Amino acid sequence: MKRRILFKKSILALMVILFQVCCSSGIMDELERPNEDPAFEKPIVRSFEVENTILVSWSDDECADEYILERSFDMAVPTYSVVYRGKKIFYQDAGLIDADCYLYRLIKIRGDTVYPPSLPVYGVSSSLIKDEFEDNNTKEKATLLLSDRISNMYYFISHDGQQVYDVDWYYVELGPKRKAQITINEQIAPAGNATHYKVTSNGTTNNVTNSTVFEVNNTEDVTRRISFAIEPHKAVFLGSVEQTGGGIVSYTIKLISVIKYE
Repeated sequence: MKRRILFKKSILALMVILFQVCCSSGIMDELERPNEDPAFEKPIVRSFEVENTILVSWSDDECADEYILERSFDMAVPTYSVVYRGKKIFYQDAGLIDADCYLYRLIKIRGDTVYPPSLPVYGVSSSLIKDEFEDNNTKEKATLLLSDRISNMYYFISHDGQQVYDVDWYYVELGPKRKAQITINEQIAPAGNATHYKVTSNGTTNNVTNSTVFEVNNTEDVTRRISFAIEPHKAVFLGSVEQTGGGIVSYTIKLISVIKYE
C-alpha cells in the first residue's frame, strides 16, 4: 500500500516538474522575443515563372504571429480581399486568369494587434512564361548568340506606375574590326514594320524594324565580346490611351553574318 502511495506521489511530482518546465520554456521564449512591432514590409511578387500563377513571398518576422495576404485586381481604386492567412511566408496564387493584373499587400499580426497593410506590389498572370534563356536580364548574364534563338519579352504597368518588364541581353564574339549583322523577327508584329523592341548597343538605343538588319560593331584592333540589350518598346506594348496593362510577345533573333567593319 505504501509503495502505491509513494509511486503515485512520484508520478504527481514528475507531472508538476514537467508542467513547470513547459511553462518556463514558454515564458522564456516570450521573454526572449523582441518587443518591437513587426517590420513594415512589402511582399516579393514574382510573375511569369509558373503558368497562370503568381508567386508571393515575404520574410520570416519574429515579431509577427501571423500574416495576412490581400489581393486586388489592378484598378484606380483597388478593392482588396484576403487570399491567405497563416504562419507561412510563401503563397502560390494559382489558377488565375491569363493576362490579368493584380496588386498584393501584406498585413502582419501580433497578439490582438493587426498592423496596417504594406504598400501594394504589382503582379501579372500569364499562360506564357519566361523563356529558357532567363535569367539574362543583365549584361553580366548575357546569352551567347550563335544561332537562331526564340525568346519572349513582356512589359506591363499598373495604375500606380509600377512596372513589370523583361530585358534580354546577348553577346557576340567579334574579331578585330568586325561587325555582326542581326535581325529580330516578330511573327505577329504591330502596324507597319515596327516591333515591340528596342536595341541598346555601345550606349546607343534604337527602335528595331521587323526582319531588318541592325549591326553590332567591334571598332577595335583586338577580339572583343560585344554585348547588346533587347528592351521593350513601352509605347508599342501599351498601344492605348489608357497607358496601363501591357503584353507578352515572342520573337526570333538571328545572327545573319559577321563581316568586316568599315
